[in-house]
Amino acid sequence: MQCQHRRIVSVLLLNGHRLDITCNPTTTTAKQIFECVINSENYIENFFLGLCALIGGDFIFLPHDLKIYKVAPQVWINVDRKSTISVNSVFTLFLRIKFFLPTLRGVSSLESRHLLYLQLRKSILEGQVLCTDEDLVTLGGLALQAEVGEYVENVRF
Repeated sequence: MQCQHRRIVSVLLLNGHRLDITCNPTTTTAKQIFECVINSENYIENFFLGLCALIGGDFIFLPHDLKIYKVAPQVWINVDRKSTISVNSVFTLFLRIKFFLPTLRGVSSLESRHLLYLQLRKSILEGQVLCTDEDLVTLGGLALQAEVGEYVENVRF
């Protein structure tokens, strides 16, 4: 399988932004895409991050040595040479947290803690992490406090 044309891999970051990476679909590995994301976003603490593909409705973490064409849709691999790259030929991968730590003792940067928060919030909203109703109310209040700030009684919005 020989392909000299470049393809776009779009990586959806935890903050909702997308990072488009142009690559050779037959030779590029998951590690190369991951390192490109880490360098582009300047993530210093990245031991808990991983690159995922959405396969059968599940997020599957990609091994570093995996060539990405093995998990890409056929339309992305077989784009006609004469055509321009279309929206259908963009392959999306996801940057996600591989595991949640029991404490934040090993995470020193505020940015890393924020990434953990974003993933945990998303996992709870998508039903991947289950909580009691009481915990959901508490976490909702803490999320509002983190995103909006402290409640001030005399301030009108």
